[in-house]
Formats: sequence, C-alpha cells, structure tokens
Amino acid sequence: MTDPSQPRDSHVDGAPGFTSTEQEIVIHRRSGGKDIYLRGMLYMPLGSETDPEEGYHPYRVPCVVCAHALNAGFTSLINYAIPLAERGYASLVFDFYGAREGGESGGDTKDLSLETQEEDLEAIFDYLMFQSWCDPDLIYLLAEANGANAAITFAGDHPTWVRSLALMYPMAQLHDEMVEAFGDGRRAPKAFRYQGTLVSDSFALEAIWRDPLEKASHYPGRTLIIHGSEDTVTPLVDAAHLADAFPDPQLKVIEGAGHDFITYGSQIATKWVIDFFNEQLAISEDERNFLPLIRDVERRMHL
Repeated sequence: MTDPSQPRDSHVDGAPGFTSTEQEIVIHRRSGGKDIYLRGMLYMPLGSETDPEEGYHPYRVPCVVCAHALNAGFTSLINYAIPLAERGYASLVFDFYGAREGGESGGDTKDLSLETQEEDLEAIFDYLMFQSWCDPDLIYLLAEANGANAAITFAGDHPTWVRSLALMYPMAQLHDEMVEAFGDGRRAPKAFRYQGTLVSDSFALEAIWRDPLEKASHYPGRTLIIHGSEDTVTPLVDAAHLADAFPDPQLKVIEGAGHDFITYGSQIATKWVIDFFNEQLAISEDERNFLPLIRDVERRMHL
C-alpha cells in the first residue's frame, strides 16, 4: 500500500489539484441469513488545508462508486478512481460478491446474479450516504463492460440515489442473450458458463426478469456512454441502441479504440468521465431536484 501522505502522479492531463489517499474498506450486509463482507479501496481527495495524518475533511465531497466487469475485480478500475480522487471526488472501488473465483468479497460465482449485485450496490450507497464527508446528493456511478448491467439496473430502481451514470464499453445485452439461450428461464441449467465464468440458473433468471434497456428508461439522470470504434467484443451499434434507451444520454466514441481501452483510450475515457462529472457539479442548485433522496434518507434514519 502506498504512503497516503505522498501525492500521486496524475493519469490524465491537467493539474490534479488534490493529494489522494487510499484506505481499505469492508462493508457488511446480510442476505438470506448470511453475512457478506464487501471489500475494496476508498480513494479520498485531500486539500492543502487538510491534515493527511488525520484524514480530516472539513467539507462534504462528491463520490463515485465504481462497478467492475464480470470475472474482473476492483483493481480494473483503480486507474479511473485515482484521477477522480485527485480532482476532488471520493472514489470507491470494490469487488462484487461472487463475481470471480478468489474475489476479495468472497462468495461462489454460482451465487452471482443481478439481484446480488444490486444488493451490493445498495450496501455501498448506504455506506456513503451516512459518511460525514460524503455529499449524499452527489453520488455518481461508473461501470465497465458487463458491470453496466448491474449499474443500469440499480440506477433504474434507485433513480434518486444516482446523480449521474457513466458507462464504459458497456455490455448490456445480457437480457437478450439469456432469453435467446433459455427462453423464459425454465430451460436454464443449474450451472453453466457465461463468458468463462461458472454461474447458476439464478443468474439467467435474474437477467431475463431484469432487462437493462427497460431499466434505463426509468433513470432520468444524465448518462455518459463511452465506446471504442473498433470494439469487437461489443459492437458500437449496441452502445447506440443502449443510448437510445436513456432519457438523457450522451454517447462518445474513441476512434481506433477496442474493448476495455487497455491498449488505447484509457486516458481519453478518464478525461471524458471527469469532465462529465464536473459538468454535473456545475449545474445550479435550482436545477437539482433531490428532495426524494433527502426524504428517503430521512425515512431511513427514522427522522
């Protein structure tokens, strides 16, 4: 682990403005009588007036929750989380429960479904909403590849929780794939492999019941979709089809980039994500309509 008192090099052009620190996080939730511990890292911006030794934050900051792809892990999104922290956003990366063999959050991949991923995201957002340093009106959601299915489902079911949604090379065709393979789900086997990961019939059934394109229509917030023009895993036309499902979308294409931006496009995508989130911060208070969120928080606190 790096020394939190030392500034990091920026991954995108422009002065970072903040020193970022990192700390391990463990967030507990229960499901079906079982204790689940979501593990990840929190990257926190520290201003010059803040004591890095104490980690004290004199103000509330916007936050970004990062949702990784299937059979990946939170490390795949650190290169986005750090630049965001350097520009004033508390960025949280974590492993979904059961998303990969040997994952930080444990669980068997046969336990994974859109339902469990949504429960994970609910626990993460709950954690952030009640942190003294988090602005609960400004929690963003960033997702990659087939992690977009979980992000879109969560945003559609919790439209006032997610300030804005950013999707990178989204693979949101899970619903169509499962319907094509298993119809209404009754033909789904108890265990099968999807993109190399052993999953269960619950994975298929949840995907059939929860169509991301339908969920997208319920999310009124601004949505950014970033895709590579040379993506051979998820064709660009799929991203355009997904963009059409959102009420307020923005589709940006990185010319020459393939899937996952590993060899090309990550710095461009990071800059676009930061610019997009910054635009939302610049929106006037009159344009913010988060009273439903405030009421929901008050209800959850029994105020």
